[in-house]
Amino acid sequence: MPQNATIPEQGRKITYRGYIIHGEIPDVCYTMYGRNPEGNLAELGTTAGFRDAMEWVDRHIAQIQSGWIPLQNTA
Repeated sequence: MPQNATIPEQGRKITYRGYIIHGEIPDVCYTMYGRNPEGNLAELGTTAGFRDAMEWVDRHIAQIQSGWIPLQNTA
């Protein structure tokens, strides 16, 4: 059974539409965290910019609402 992801303490954490966007090194790398199908906190994807991270979350939500369930990093 998958374990909950651990979000590093360093960096900025912003909640956006129920997801956590973590910028350990702002303007270089952002990681999106959310709940996987088992309900565990999971790292879902990475991007290079904060705006890209918000757009990633929006796409991820749209995919789930359309009935597609992502099983891996879709960044």
